[in-house]
Amino acid sequence: MAGKYHDLHSTWIYQEIKAQVQADLQAQQCQDLHHILLKIIEARFPRLTTQAQALGQLQPEHLQQIIIHIGSAQREREAKVVLEEAKQHKTSNDYTK
Repeated sequence: MAGKYHDLHSTWIYQEIKAQVQADLQAQQCQDLHHILLKIIEARFPRLTTQAQALGQLQPEHLQQIIIHIGSAQREREAKVVLEEAKQHKTSNDYTK
């Protein structure tokens, strides 16, 4: 039985489904992290909410770093700089694709 299951791993349909599931999971993770980021900003720096919403989709690792920096920001200005850098980073990555 284990051999048949192993054979399934090498089929194109299995690989396609696996890739789609991974992409869906990453998209959900990004959406969850973006939601967390917005909630933190709404609670601590409400005037920056629109700027945070404008970030759009980012990689999960990048969103995690932004959340850490926003969470540790002492002042609104520090948080604003983090968001500006994130936007600049996103823009530069969009142009390199």
